[in-house]
Amino acid sequence: MRMRILLLLCLLPAPGTLHAQQHQAPANDPGRPTIGLALSGGGAKGLAHIGVLKMLEAMDIPIDYIAGTSMGAVVGGLYASGLSASELEACLTGIDWSDALVDTPNRLVLNFRRKRDKERYVLDLQMGIQNGKLSTPQGFRSGHKLTMELLARTMGVAHHPHFDDLPIPFRAVATDIEEGSMVVIDRGAPAHAIRASAAIPGVLAPVMLDGCLLVDGGMTRNLPIDIVRNMGADIVIAVDISDPLVSRDQLNSFLSVTNQAVGMLSRLNVEEVLGQADFLITPPIDGIGLLDFISLSETVRRGTLIPQHTLEQLEDLSVTPQAWRAWRDQVQSKRLSAPILTQITIEGLDTVHHRFIENRIGLEIGQPIDVDILMANLLAIHGLGDFEDVRFRVEYLDLPPDPSTPPQAVLVLSLREKSWGPNYFHFGFNMGGDLRDNDLFGLLLNTTMTRINRLGAEWRNDVELGRVNRIFTEFYQPLNYRGPLFAAPSIEFGTRTVPFLIGDETLTDVDIDLFRAGIALGYQMGTWGEFRVGIDRGEVRTDLETDLVTDIITDSGLFDLNDANFEVGQWTAALELDRLDKTNFPHRGTSLTLLYQDTRESLGADDDYRKLEGSLDMFSTRGNHTFFGSMNLGHNLNSTLPNYDLLAAGGLLSFSGYRTDQLSGQLLGVARFGYYNRFRSLPAALGRGVYLGGWIESGNVWDTREQIRLDNLRHAITFIIGADTILGPVYLAYGQAEQDRNSLYLSLGTQF
Repeated sequence: MRMRILLLLCLLPAPGTLHAQQHQAPANDPGRPTIGLALSGGGAKGLAHIGVLKMLEAMDIPIDYIAGTSMGAVVGGLYASGLSASELEACLTGIDWSDALVDTPNRLVLNFRRKRDKERYVLDLQMGIQNGKLSTPQGFRSGHKLTMELLARTMGVAHHPHFDDLPIPFRAVATDIEEGSMVVIDRGAPAHAIRASAAIPGVLAPVMLDGCLLVDGGMTRNLPIDIVRNMGADIVIAVDISDPLVSRDQLNSFLSVTNQAVGMLSRLNVEEVLGQADFLITPPIDGIGLLDFISLSETVRRGTLIPQHTLEQLEDLSVTPQAWRAWRDQVQSKRLSAPILTQITIEGLDTVHHRFIENRIGLEIGQPIDVDILMANLLAIHGLGDFEDVRFRVEYLDLPPDPSTPPQAVLVLSLREKSWGPNYFHFGFNMGGDLRDNDLFGLLLNTTMTRINRLGAEWRNDVELGRVNRIFTEFYQPLNYRGPLFAAPSIEFGTRTVPFLIGDETLTDVDIDLFRAGIALGYQMGTWGEFRVGIDRGEVRTDLETDLVTDIITDSGLFDLNDANFEVGQWTAALELDRLDKTNFPHRGTSLTLLYQDTRESLGADDDYRKLEGSLDMFSTRGNHTFFGSMNLGHNLNSTLPNYDLLAAGGLLSFSGYRTDQLSGQLLGVARFGYYNRFRSLPAALGRGVYLGGWIESGNVWDTREQIRLDNLRHAITFIIGADTILGPVYLAYGQAEQDRNSLYLSLGTQF
């Protein structure tokens, strides 16, 4: 990313002139000099500006003008919109910046079906199928989640046509990427001006405003001292968080030379104007990187560490507490109250029906617009998976003379459906597992057709190759526009080969062929999960690859697997709840799965029996330390499970050290407690982090209740080192169970 930024910087000419016309703000109280604040860019380091503002407020120093660049524009623009320093801190430190700077929805707001997609496919890559050809996303990060946050926090001042009319007059500095010149934005929607100023090349897409393609203003004026002076400030306080150029003896590595080259132009344009500031504040932000949004509160705290001699000089700018409160009240009075919603207009829909969106907005006509509810529901709409951009604007119908009187307004949702949709192609792969197994590779090819009808039907088709060969198709039909009720007929053909074990020895392999057809009715609980009931009918055929072990199987009391057919006919009920924050190496949240199976001869099955299986996983994180507990339970519900459908345990996440499904019986209980530490970050282009940890397991599989005793428990311990990569989780694990049973596992890829 830094190399892309460097190339862009090298192509830019010297800073140009202002594009926007300058306007003087109204004169301030007589007898007091007007004070301007210039805030520089610097990515995550810019949150130190909040700490500076907190100190200025504590000293009763009013601000009459603000100009900001990049993160300085974010902090300055929100402060100019009437937010206090404490409100700013709560707002900006509460943002998940790693999520806000990407376009894909956070997992917690994903529709449940999209959550399942996310864990199945490599790179979260989604290619469209249009006119028989594959199409792909544009590749630019639009930053719409950051834009929505800015729109929400500036909604109370969005009616002002000029930034001189904001509670505090404001300017945002951007760069015209086509001409290489500085652009000072002084009108329009504050959120879009701020977003344009913060469009770091290689991180966020450029913004088109008034015919200009704008990117980060740091390349032409990273510290806008002259801008705020031109606005009319008598005294300018400049806050500089940019990195200074280093000396020759410090340029001793490729990284240091690259950093110097990337920051050179922005630093040089800072030094051009430093002498024009009356007060210069440089917070101690050593060690905080451009995109280091980890220790946000610490970054804010460092902004409060203004040197004592600077504080003593700034005291001359303080006003009386009464005067400061009057100034603050005047600033607040320019913010409108939450507007009364009179109408909702939706733009940009093509394949998605408007009622599908209207039922998810969650606001009532005639009631004030609740920004938090609106934001949550728009994120949920984004999580449906149909849109690449979700935005809103508020159009005021009238402006009452008293700002405390709520105005009336129209809410306009501007949605952009995925240009590469609505039919998609995905692929996933996984390789590895227990290194004693032969088949260690799997490939998944998927096509999903969405928005087939007005209610949003989907047709999913899977082809799985490798350790399992399988074809699966399902037609998912919502039964109303809100979408919670659905019907889902499906058909599945598959074959897999599993080892046949006697004790710890593999005697041979068993081929298992499956045909199944079924239909389910269900209720989807939005982002939380899904409940479905259904009926299945089908056949299972098993075939040993050799007849040499037939006598051994017969003598051991097992049924004859050679050319055995088993008819399937059953009622099923399944509940899945998923509130995990991540698919791979979750940090927090809970997931629950319950599966009930009622197999009956009256439905064509060979045997009558019932079975209940469940799993529970819980994760909690403090710092880089994640603790988790899980449980797997199974019960025959006082029936007798046939040998071909026993409860099973064994494998990496169920008694490591044993072979996969090596243990089987009528009853199952396994408890697990573990820990992992994220001890290293990965570059954003490769993934998220590297983890080291392990878990202990205790439990067993039993044939009768009388066998369930403490002295009849099996135990296992697992050690793991893994990484959360863009190709899926990769891990190397060693499992040790009793009687010197052990296994080595290597895995890379997705789950399907």
